[in-house]
Amino acid sequence: MRQHRRPGRRRRRRRGPRRGPGRSTASPRPRGTYSNLQPVSDSTAPGGGQALQVTYPALSGPPSCGCGLGGGQFYQNLNLNGQQALAQSPTVDLKYWYRFPVGFDFGGKTAGKMPGLYGGVPGCESGGQHCNGGWSTRYMWRGGSTSAPDGELYFYTASGSGYGADLCLGNWHFPADGKWHSMEQLVNTGSGQITVWADGGATPVCQTTQTLGGTPVSGTFFSTFHGGHDTSWSPTHTTTDEFADFTLATAQQSGGGTSPATPAGLVVTGSTSSSATLNWTEPAGSDPAASYRVYEGGAVVATSTTTGVTVSGLAANSTHSYTVTAVDASGAESAPSAPVTATTSGSGGGGGGSFTQADIDSAVAAPGIAFAAPTSAVPRPGTNPVSIGAAKVLYYLALVDRQAPGSRASNGTTVDSALLAQVRSLIAGGHEPDADGGLEGWAHAPVAQALLLLKNGPAWSELSAAEQNRVSLLEEAMGFAGNYTYNDASSFSSGICGFGNFSKTNNPNYRDGYVDVEAAAIQYFGASSWDAMLAGFDDATLASQLDAAGLTNAGGCYSAVGPAANAPVQRPFVWEGHPATDLMGIWNQLAADTFDKTVTSVNGPAHIADGSTSPVQGQLGMGHEFDSTDSAGLRSSALYVFEGWMNVTGNRVAMTALGSFSCPAASSAGRYSVGSQDLVYKLHHGYYSYGLNQNGVLTDDHGDPATDGPDVKGYQYDLDAYHALVSTQGC
Repeated sequence: MRQHRRPGRRRRRRRGPRRGPGRSTASPRPRGTYSNLQPVSDSTAPGGGQALQVTYPALSGPPSCGCGLGGGQFYQNLNLNGQQALAQSPTVDLKYWYRFPVGFDFGGKTAGKMPGLYGGVPGCESGGQHCNGGWSTRYMWRGGSTSAPDGELYFYTASGSGYGADLCLGNWHFPADGKWHSMEQLVNTGSGQITVWADGGATPVCQTTQTLGGTPVSGTFFSTFHGGHDTSWSPTHTTTDEFADFTLATAQQSGGGTSPATPAGLVVTGSTSSSATLNWTEPAGSDPAASYRVYEGGAVVATSTTTGVTVSGLAANSTHSYTVTAVDASGAESAPSAPVTATTSGSGGGGGGSFTQADIDSAVAAPGIAFAAPTSAVPRPGTNPVSIGAAKVLYYLALVDRQAPGSRASNGTTVDSALLAQVRSLIAGGHEPDADGGLEGWAHAPVAQALLLLKNGPAWSELSAAEQNRVSLLEEAMGFAGNYTYNDASSFSSGICGFGNFSKTNNPNYRDGYVDVEAAAIQYFGASSWDAMLAGFDDATLASQLDAAGLTNAGGCYSAVGPAANAPVQRPFVWEGHPATDLMGIWNQLAADTFDKTVTSVNGPAHIADGSTSPVQGQLGMGHEFDSTDSAGLRSSALYVFEGWMNVTGNRVAMTALGSFSCPAASSAGRYSVGSQDLVYKLHHGYYSYGLNQNGVLTDDHGDPATDGPDVKGYQYDLDAYHALVSTQGC
């Protein structure tokens, strides 16, 4: 089953293309083409678990587009990298692996570039440039299906004109299925023959003879972007893919080997309300696999080095179809096994785990929630640390009541009765959030999530019809405000209340809250119903309904904005290109924006208080605000990271409880997991922050800062919910 090499073949393996050493001194590195490239750890990546993640921002393209730069491009030079044997060979073979996640946006015209080989001077093989002796053999995705577009060999030559030649179009595809796929090309510079294989197949998908002018292979041309010179070619929302295990050799690498044997006998050997255990066997006489991948649909949901695995984090009463593949030491993957279906048992919602009694006791004993009426831009009721903490109590009680009905405090008081008391305080009149749509999402998001869980829990039927109507009206008002402020078509400097101090493009800890409010409203009313409600919005009608229900904090703000709110609210909800129907896309975008840094334990003067090192040091996923800037320069703030984390976590917990969170579709789950582990560690060990009004401020999970730290803002409830539902999901 192992891949065999031919005698005498020279082979060099690298975990992703090299950057600095690979560029030629004859051509400066293209400006801006590196900022979208990020090395990441990915246990599923062939060649050792390292990959190069590429980001293509919404409405991006190549430098010639004049829009935002998407993807990346650089040249690796064999001679400069000490690979003279390859540089002097008349035949060079390039093989690499790529993975497009499910839902990858291939652009408005479904066309884009993929890496290949090049010969000649860097810069002569793209962008319409045809220099003496220069050539390149990149690939393109081009037309066909938007989920698996056609592939082609995109050939540049010195004698060409215009742009590259389209060769072998449609002979293979680039599927966005979440799986790793390989591309391999063998170039003979003497004969001009170019041969291409896809996914290690024995039969070439493209074989052509072209004029190379005798110019030898110079190296790898890493080039990927949505191709065209205006935004009609661009992705509509930010999207990412991964590349791994770039390997160069003097002869074909895949054709002489064999694929791993397909696992046999896949069966379900056990299940709970939140997990399924699978086992399988290796076919008799086959070589042992290095590892196995378990798929649900097109996404890897588990990996194993043995012939068994438990997939966790599943919703109760849910059905799942799994297949398993074998992977050998070279990264070659077998065909999938026959599928098997697993069904979880029916107790509780999605996710497992239990809740901490001490946190239940403190939440049950908390005073009734009551927001103040808004009066000015600073301070705002929803940014008051005590109000945020009170909102977390409401959210936590609603979560426990739904997931563990019948729970009681140590004094015998039921969680259900405590939740009803909090809800009735919230809707009593003049105690509700003002539904502004801005920074107050810090407190409004947990309220919106609490009302969502309430509606889907046992306490809902214990409310009167009038109380249920007030709850729904409040959720509606907050959701309308989120669409007003965060819809892609909106650009306001103030929320609904009109106090200013707002920008939807501010840092993640600022903006996450009200996007999470919107996600809660979408689930509360249903995506299609929600867009219909948006289309029928009328400010005067809503303001009148709120005032009549006694919800005067929110009613006053809608009266203040008036009919100017009508057109912005009436648009279908779209945020960062994600519509109301794409809840997982919304969560993935929030998590990707919030956890986009590589973990460090020291950043300038900012550091972990006891001098220790984060357990995920060097991994991608550190909170954005640990390495950001403000008007004074560097900012590294554990408090601001917590504020972003609490929003993303609350959203995920609510989705998990209702069975709406899908691990197979959670492309940002890895970085969120890293960011969560890093933040929890830093808060437990203490973190000295740095920045405007943050210099030397100690932030931890045991009381610092005393007036506005994580503990005041309900961190203990966030953390208990995270441990009960998220950390057990396996993604």
